[in-house]
Amino acid sequence: MADKWEEMTVSDVEVTPEYERQFERELTTAGSFVPVKGIRGLGWRGWQNLPAADLVKDLIDWHVGFMREHVDLPYYLFFHKMIEKGEITLDELRSYYSNYYSFVNNMFPWEGYVTAQLQERIRVERNDPEGIREARDLFRAHFYEEAGHEELLADYCKNALGLDKVKDLYIPALKTEENYLKTNHDFFKIIYRDHHFTEAAVLMFAERDLPRPHRRVRKGLKAQYGFGNKDIIYFDVHSYIDIYHERYGQYLIAKHATSKELQENVSKLFKQIMETRLESEKRFYSTLKASRR
Repeated sequence: MADKWEEMTVSDVEVTPEYERQFERELTTAGSFVPVKGIRGLGWRGWQNLPAADLVKDLIDWHVGFMREHVDLPYYLFFHKMIEKGEITLDELRSYYSNYYSFVNNMFPWEGYVTAQLQERIRVERNDPEGIREARDLFRAHFYEEAGHEELLADYCKNALGLDKVKDLYIPALKTEENYLKTNHDFFKIIYRDHHFTEAAVLMFAERDLPRPHRRVRKGLKAQYGFGNKDIIYFDVHSYIDIYHERYGQYLIAKHATSKELQENVSKLFKQIMETRLESEKRFYSTLKASRR
């Protein structure tokens, strides 16, 4: 095996110079590249010029209405209002974030799965291989930018909340991982033909409402609970990084969701994500003492 590796040359690695020349690739904070010019620039709106831009606009309008409808709920958007006011006890924060860790830890295995499947499709795609490469690069950039976020959250849980990483975080997360991955595999195994990877991009697009509440959670954790800057880096990162992730999703949806089937699937999944998260927050709120005041 060693001899085989030693004999490898540049010609053994698949390269596509035409693709590399076509895009002005931009370096991300994680050291990966995105091939969409300006997508990380201030005020980027490039998705508006793509074929399914109306779908993205309609979903944004729906989501703005959804947020306005529920914004007065004390628990909506990660309990940021209650945390700003110090209305959740430390024990309640421990319970909330130990459960939230399992979600964050199990959320992104599908990213690597999607990226790997798109890489395989590049080898057989005949109609639009460069479009597949572009999608792969956006998913890969997102994956790299999410890598390690679960450890930032675990550090917060340990250093600020006093949780044990193994007993309170890692082991409970492992118990949920098998069913989570099975569910994702059953769903995503069907999305690699006819640009059905577009549905997976909804999970990036759905990060559009994360930066603002994370900024406010960070503010509350410092002011009300006295946590130091080094303990809440997770919230610092998510106060800006998901601005870019929303854009990756916007771009892929607006470019590829051109069939009726894809548009219906994208719309249904996006709304389902927002509604399911709200219901989850509501259920946890019902367990808090504050809900009975």
